Amino acid sequence: MIPWSDEIFAYEFSDEPVTDNESTRGWSAAQFARELRRLSGILTIAMEPDYCGGWVNAEYILGMVNRYVLADTLYPCR
Repeated sequence: MIPWSDEIFAYEFSDEPVTDNESTRGWSAAQFARELRRLSGILTIAMEPDYCGGWVNAEYILGMVNRYVLADTLYPCR
């Protein structure tokens, strides 16, 4: 119910590979997110406020995903 802090998002989505798993060796979460963005025609993100501590936390998490995962390229439809 508590969203990740900026520090956790920054670490998890840095360009430094954080895993040595055989299937992901040499890739970072940031590289994966960039490649996913590049290859995707459209991306839909569903906000689930009941599962992340309410609308305030849901909006915060969406903002962090936009910043760290989508490089501020999200255009919300409201």
